[in-house]
Amino acid sequence: MDIKIEREMGKIKKIIMFSYVILMAASMYGCSLGMTPNKTSVKVSNTVSSIDKANDDKDQTKNSMTVSVTQDFKWGDK
Repeated sequence: MDIKIEREMGKIKKIIMFSYVILMAASMYGCSLGMTPNKTSVKVSNTVSSIDKANDDKDQTKNSMTVSVTQDFKWGDK
């Protein structure tokens, strides 16, 4: 059973490495086309919510923070 798991993990590792190589090649090809970031925006959202339990000792407060980064690209001559 362990040999089958090791073989499957080996296959998964090969697929991940192949995907990584394709991603890097696509990235280098995209960079050679002259695509540059035109506009970058950052949005930060902070929310606080109260969870009211039936037992007053178990009330909870949930804090969450979301950071979103957006980039707009433009095509240009390199």
